[in-house]
Amino acid sequence: MDITIYTSHTCGYCRHLKTLLTRANLEWTEYVIEESISLDDFKAQYPNVSKTPFVIIDDGNVKRNYEDIVQVAKFLVKEGLVEVPPKKEYDELTEEQKQTIVSEHGN
Repeated sequence: MDITIYTSHTCGYCRHLKTLLTRANLEWTEYVIEESISLDDFKAQYPNVSKTPFVIIDDGNVKRNYEDIVQVAKFLVKEGLVEVPPKKEYDELTEEQKQTIVSEHGN
């Protein structure tokens, strides 16, 4: 499965997306807007996308575009890649632990 994500440094949902992908034991390629790709180039490639994170998942059969982290989560649950965790277990992680996990799995 080939996953590409477009993020920004100020996007809280982008951090949550990376945590979700990490839970699914997936690797991804990340483009940070205004760092890895200019905003103008991003808008030229994806003129109808207006927010981050923007996710492209290509499983070899279908290429899916997602502008909503909830859509990505539903796809991953449907594919059996993640389970809905007990809220208490997730809440017990510190922000530092969450960030460490994300940074270890991103590309």
